[in-house]
Amino acid sequence: MNPNIVSFGAFVLVSIMLQQFGEVMTISICGFFRNAQLANNTTALIFSASGLVASGLLRTMENMPTILQWAGYVAIHKYVTEIVVGNEFSGLQFTCDTSGPGQQCIKTGAEFIHAQYPQALEHMTRNFILTGAYLVATLGLAISLFKLRGSLVLH
Repeated sequence: MNPNIVSFGAFVLVSIMLQQFGEVMTISICGFFRNAQLANNTTALIFSASGLVASGLLRTMENMPTILQWAGYVAIHKYVTEIVVGNEFSGLQFTCDTSGPGQQCIKTGAEFIHAQYPQALEHMTRNFILTGAYLVATLGLAISLFKLRGSLVLH
C-alpha cells in the first residue's frame, strides 16, 4: 500500500465503489430474473469473467482478440484496475537481478505502468468519472426494472 494519504484514499474509494457496483448489479439482475440465488450467481459469474478479461492482469488489452477488447472497454474492471495500478506503482523503485538470459528488468513503477497500462496516470480523472457513471447507470437500471416489473417479495 502506498503511504501517501491521497493514494490510500483513492484506493479505498475505488474499493467501495466497486463493491457498491456489485451490490447494485445484483439487485438489477434480481429485478430481471426475480430469483435472488440466480441473481447472485449471475453477478458472480459476470464479475469473475469481466475481472479476468478487462483488468489486463492475464493479457494486455492490445494482445487480446478484438471481441475481448470491446468487452474489456465495456467492463468496469478496466477502469478500476488502471486507478489501482496507477496509484500503487507510481513513484516506486524496483531492484531486479538480470542474471538470466533474456529477462526484462523494469526498474521503476512508471516503466511498469507505461508497459502494462499505458496512459493510466493521465486518465485517472476519466477513470474515476467512468466508475461513478457505471454505479449511477446500474442504479438507474435497477430502479427501472423494479418499476417496470413491480416490487419483489423474497420469501
